[in-house]
Amino acid sequence: MVAIPLHAHKERLYVGIDIAKSKHVAGFLSAPLLASRQKFNNCPSFSFQNTREGFEFLVSRMADQAPLAMCLVIVENTGHYGRALIQYLRAHHIEIYSIHAAKRLSKNKTDRSDALNLANILYNQEELKVQASDAQLEAHRYEEATATAAQLAVLAQRRQELTQGITKIRNKLTAICDELFPEFVTVIKDPNLPTALAIRHQYPTAAHVAAASVDDLLALRSARTKKPGRPTLQRLVDVAKFSVGNVDEFRIRGLIIEQRQLIEELRLANQHADELDRDIAAILAESREGAILMSIDGIGPTHAASIIAAIGNINNFESASKLRGYFGWSPRWTQTGTTIDSATLDKGGNNMLKSTMYLVAMVAIKNDTEWKAIYDRLVPIKCRYDDRKKTYSGKIKVLGRIAGQIVGVIYSLLKRDSDYLARLEPGQSASASAPVLYSREVHRFKMGRVSKLD
Repeated sequence: MVAIPLHAHKERLYVGIDIAKSKHVAGFLSAPLLASRQKFNNCPSFSFQNTREGFEFLVSRMADQAPLAMCLVIVENTGHYGRALIQYLRAHHIEIYSIHAAKRLSKNKTDRSDALNLANILYNQEELKVQASDAQLEAHRYEEATATAAQLAVLAQRRQELTQGITKIRNKLTAICDELFPEFVTVIKDPNLPTALAIRHQYPTAAHVAAASVDDLLALRSARTKKPGRPTLQRLVDVAKFSVGNVDEFRIRGLIIEQRQLIEELRLANQHADELDRDIAAILAESREGAILMSIDGIGPTHAASIIAAIGNINNFESASKLRGYFGWSPRWTQTGTTIDSATLDKGGNNMLKSTMYLVAMVAIKNDTEWKAIYDRLVPIKCRYDDRKKTYSGKIKVLGRIAGQIVGVIYSLLKRDSDYLARLEPGQSASASAPVLYSREVHRFKMGRVSKLD
């Protein structure tokens, strides 16, 4: 371990911390350290445990170098592993910066090099006032998540996990249906609807369905619907008698067990998803952020929760372009000479948010919204018409533009509301006026001005 001398100066200390699950690595950088070590990657670094004792050790080492009020810490956004450390440092009134970097900070990937690279980024930005050449490597002051974001963080993540799990279970159940009773979907299109699952749970194979009466199948229908009707279920029994499903006795036995368990897992997962949806809806209904996002066409409760939780605090983003980069919807231009040849999405960004915004944009352009009007106007302009297919190709580029514009609206409305609340005197938040919501009329007016300028 490198010995760190007691500080005899009042220079600011820049601390880069590479976050991990059980052990973090800190790198120190300051003007005196750089003068004595010549290169930033020769400056001191050390590891410490992700425990209270480890945090105390870090702070004591920082205090040896500079007063804590003159220490600046930078961390990379790496999920929940660094949350406890950040809370501990903030309790000691240490200024914290974060960076939305989705790529390696150094070619020779080590925890030590990443920690020192982080410290160097912050040193260059704050001490030398050097602008970052890559916007993703620009540090900004870390702001705690809002109360709404903090409440939604776990719920939104869990809802996302459930959605992915439900999709996997449904895909497995469809595959089993294709093997046990392939003709099932010719009668009931979705083999994973509640009534279809009830039939498959009670009568797992084509042979079982063929031996059942229509009245037995009618009794399994969901209480919410009268579908499928008697004629449909009679047709299901008829096709079951001539099914070409798997006849391997041993494999069928295993598939029946797997199908029954998967159906029960799916029912439980759906119950958990419904419970989360109720909790999420209740939180959104009581929050300003929820009201703002839910007012934007294309954003539903689940997507609003994911977006609010991922943003945390809109003040962590200096501009709409920074938020777009974090969402993964920033275009990267390829240019030769004076002509732009192509534009693609940057590969960085939060993967969950990128997929969330894709779904939001898809919903927005499929309904009667201003986003659809913009999409319909831009497709003939930006996309190439395929004479053979009689349609436009490259529509995903326009969809990406729509997603980016939605992110811009999200930033504008959330930032405006945050700035308004910040201007209120302490204790006045209860009497604050309602937040400014998305307005289709205002959007149409502003887009009309933009199109005239174009």
